[in-house]
Amino acid sequence: MTRIFTVLFLAALGFARADSLTLRDGTTLTGSWAGFSDGQISFLVDGMVRTYPKSQVSKVTFGDAGKPSEAIKIGETSEQVKAALGEPKIVAVTGSSHEIWTYPDLKITFTDGKVSSVE
Repeated sequence: MTRIFTVLFLAALGFARADSLTLRDGTTLTGSWAGFSDGQISFLVDGMVRTYPKSQVSKVTFGDAGKPSEAIKIGETSEQVKAALGEPKIVAVTGSSHEIWTYPDLKITFTDGKVSSVE
């Protein structure tokens, strides 16, 4: 009984915060963002982590609007941020090693090509 409850709870939790990944061929997958590394996007679908080359992904949408900042970590590269959020609306270069990328309801600062703050 406890095992069934645990499975149902985890399934409900997954649906409460479902992200979606859209491939260039139009296929849309529902699951959870698992990360980005070496040009590959990892996405949890049906309890399995699947990886997709960044070149095959057209869009990642986060289930909790206003929560994409949780997917961005200090130290990530601009390529990792683009894989997670897409192209920024505005890019401001504030010095030789500083950039500020603006998304709707999100501002990401880069220092020397790495995320230094997320607001």
